[in-house]
Amino acid sequence: MKWRTHAELSRCVAEVIGLPDELGQLFVQATLDPDRNALRMTRTSGGRTERVRIRHHDPPRSELVRQIWRSRNAWLEGREEDAIWSLGRTLHYVQDMHVRTGVMMLSHDPTEEGISRLEVDRRVAVLGASTAVTSPHFVEECLRRAGPREDIRQALDSATLLSSAIAVATLGARSPPPSCLAKWREDRRRHRALVIPLAAIAPALVVVWAFAAGVPYYSILGIPAFLAVMTGDSRYRYDREEAQWFGLTI
Repeated sequence: MKWRTHAELSRCVAEVIGLPDELGQLFVQATLDPDRNALRMTRTSGGRTERVRIRHHDPPRSELVRQIWRSRNAWLEGREEDAIWSLGRTLHYVQDMHVRTGVMMLSHDPTEEGISRLEVDRRVAVLGASTAVTSPHFVEECLRRAGPREDIRQALDSATLLSSAIAVATLGARSPPPSCLAKWREDRRRHRALVIPLAAIAPALVVVWAFAAGVPYYSILGIPAFLAVMTGDSRYRYDREEAQWFGLTI
């Protein structure tokens, strides 16, 4: 997207989510910054590790998630300017994902010019903010929905909706609802009472089976058996990430 669109969109989001003027201005500047100073990621290829620029229109979603976690952690620690800066820079890529690149990624798609002539719809930003959930999984779902649109109005509205929703999810409440705390504690008790003991027993059962079958070298399968049990508790993993979003460990 063009600078005008990034700036107008970020100003609208800052106003809708209630950022103070100083932080709102910082948010706008952060959203524009990647066109001058692109985000970079570490890539290893052929035994060589290097820092490479993140593609604006097709960034790795995992890298965007990592950047948003950085923003959330800064927010929890009270480093509001760092949180706003990191979030704004990341949302630049979320917005650019709604526009295709030109031929062989060497030019801008013509729809980018069309989008720049549209006005950002504040009602869409309000909708995104009102439906947001303070959750890392909500953010990941938003990123999965980001992508090019054929219609320029739909492209701008989607970029506005997702930018507003991700901003609220990231800069939302620092403390979880009491109901979530109770649920997380219950899942932790279940995990410790059932899953951990089962994970401890699984390698032993594999070893017994391996020797009984006359293939003792199969006993090494006890290690993946342990890992499979520990990582198979998807509900606990989900809740653990939710708790970490609020700076808690379960």
